[in-house]
Amino acid sequence: MGSRQTILVADIGGTAMKLGAVIHGLPAPYSERVSSEHLRCDDPLGALQTILEGFASDNGFAFDAVVMTIPGFLDRDFDHVLHAANIPQLNGLAVASRLTDQLGVPVFLERDAVLLLRGECEQGVAKGCQSVLGLFFGTGVGAALVDQGHVFRGDGWALEIGHMPIHGNAEPLDGLKADSLEVYASGRRLNQLAETYGVPVDALFEQEGLPALNADLATFVRDQAFASASSILMLCPQTVVLGGGVLDMRGYPREALVTQIRERASLPPHRTLDIRFATRGWRAVLDAAPSFVAERTAYLKPTRMRMPEGYLS
Repeated sequence: MGSRQTILVADIGGTAMKLGAVIHGLPAPYSERVSSEHLRCDDPLGALQTILEGFASDNGFAFDAVVMTIPGFLDRDFDHVLHAANIPQLNGLAVASRLTDQLGVPVFLERDAVLLLRGECEQGVAKGCQSVLGLFFGTGVGAALVDQGHVFRGDGWALEIGHMPIHGNAEPLDGLKADSLEVYASGRRLNQLAETYGVPVDALFEQEGLPALNADLATFVRDQAFASASSILMLCPQTVVLGGGVLDMRGYPREALVTQIRERASLPPHRTLDIRFATRGWRAVLDAAPSFVAERTAYLKPTRMRMPEGYLS
């Protein structure tokens, strides 16, 4: 596929899907936000087909390929969804190949954190950086590492840090493993706090006169800092990009988060920690889509939506 292709982009999150398009290598001026609740049904792929075709029809374009992010674990074949905690209806489905058949164009899947970070590296705050760790706090928690232009994948699904154990209090949230980071430091935790204290979720960080809530929010930010510092110490990136909808909330204490990360990521004296906040939001996925499609197309056989052995090494 060349630069004159039209790519339909769907950034699927636990709360909402963001839809857009890249036409002739440039993001189109239109986009749409659709509730992810539409996918929590008996036929999520049929629902996706309807949403994608409807978006293209409403905006008057035909598309040559689809780029879709998945908020969870992907198999090594980049086709099957192994585990999406916030949209479990996708679990076990061969999403890429089935949607390719349904839509009649290639469908390329990637973890949401990977494309968010690639977009920041190509057009955003990390442009020109060589070794970049991205940490994204939204409905769930995701991370990715791009080193010298290559995505670190481990044996397939590295850096699913939302599932790392953090406390030991055996606290659950529906669909999440007890004591995982997402239980304590994700948008779902904020929804839980909003319900407990009777405060609108988008106003949580602006509240005064609620000491118990403020203490819970301080613990929330501390846990985000713990996870961030742990990831930094394990991977030793040159640059850290922090992003996601939680960090964009009104009143969110960004300075406190950065201070705590620096305190806990004890680096040697000669090393400085370059921490930046994402600037592109979900549109980073649009920025990354053309190079991502070109890369995947170069590796995929025409008749099989499967990555060859060695691609992940």
